[in-house]
Amino acid sequence: MSEATAMGDNEQRQARRLALNLLKVFTTYRLPGELNRWKVGGGTQTQSKIYTQYGVKQGGYTLVDLYTNYRISQNLDATLNINNVFDKRHYSVILGTDSGNFFGEPRNYMLTARYRF
Repeated sequence: MSEATAMGDNEQRQARRLALNLLKVFTTYRLPGELNRWKVGGGTQTQSKIYTQYGVKQGGYTLVDLYTNYRISQNLDATLNINNVFDKRHYSVILGTDSGNFFGEPRNYMLTARYRF
């Protein structure tokens, strides 16, 4: 968890282009017993509003990610990640009206295989 403040002319004492509050949590769990080849997990990122001195604003938001992993053999495993599960539209960067504002990634999936030699 982080907190950012700035001393200056803005009455909220919030640093521009930075969320006042930001919390990121991610956890994984290996299933017990005969299901121990599986790991599941998830994470969240929550942040408060951000703004620029040029009037660009974004309200607070929460993103949710999910994760599962299957150990196929001692050397091979497969992992599926689902990022931004609820497809929340948000800015990853806000700069100003003429500098560019960039949307964060929409919902996306990533399937990977890893082999250990």
